Amino acid sequence: PAKVVNPDGELVKLQAELREMGDYFTGEANYESPYFVKNGEEAFITLPGLTPGSYQWRVRAIDLRGNYSPWLCLDPYNEAFYLMTPDLP
Repeated sequence: PAKVVNPDGELVKLQAELREMGDYFTGEANYESPYFVKNGEEAFITLPGLTPGSYQWRVRAIDLRGNYSPWLCLDPYNEAFYLMTPDLP
């Protein structure tokens, strides 16, 4: 989850752009929180259907009027997480 804040006090939701390492960010969100939350509350995004591999991501907020915050990327040049398959017996 991430705490989302809008200076106007409007409802907001979280958007993410998730790409495999080595792919370029396109500027288009490909995941979004399922609903708007009140200013200052936590929003979350579920990432279904990911295949094993290394990923990078960035997030932004969007309000009811379609206004976006800038993208936030903590470390754009390094892997954000690695997804592994479980060992099967």
